[in-house]
Amino acid sequence: ADKAAADKAAADKAAADAAARAAQAARQAGADRLAAENRDLAFRPFIGGFFGKQQRQYDEVDPADLGIDTNPVRRYGDAQVGAKFGVAMRLGDSKWSFNPAIGFAGNLEEGSRSAGLFDLPIVYNFAQGTHLGSGLSFYDFTHKDIRTFSWLGEAGFPIWKSEPKKHQLDFQVEWRQFFDRGSDPDTNYQFWGGLRYLFK
Repeated sequence: ADKAAADKAAADKAAADAAARAAQAARQAGADRLAAENRDLAFRPFIGGFFGKQQRQYDEVDPADLGIDTNPVRRYGDAQVGAKFGVAMRLGDSKWSFNPAIGFAGNLEEGSRSAGLFDLPIVYNFAQGTHLGSGLSFYDFTHKDIRTFSWLGEAGFPIWKSEPKKHQLDFQVEWRQFFDRGSDPDTNYQFWGGLRYLFK
């Protein structure tokens, strides 16, 4: 009877040890899979298309060269369409990322006022895919006399996701407040909204 009891205790211990090893292996496999997914999502290219408006003052440096007789205050609001290309780079294992991008804002009313831009935002990514960001934007680097830094604010909201590929389509809005002529913020800004496609 004692030997049978000892054998049963040994068998129970072996079974418990085997179950513990299996559970540990499952936990490790899950952790490895999550780490691999995080590595894959640490560097994500994106492309975006936007439509919006630029409100800006010009003196004699107006690329359209319309002249003071056309608009004595040289204050113009122009519709724009544009695109951006960039990459979302996760900062460690946090929910923050650095999303540098280069883009072009085509002016639909005066083509010579079209602007190149370079964005440097820091972005917080929420669990469900929404993101909020802020940083600097170097605006209109295609015209040396009127290029300026600006404050950039952006927000994105997911409207479609592909779980197998980890791709995501966002509706995104952006605002740029130009530092040039900062004393007149109501007439020196740019905003637009559109779609951003985020690759794995």
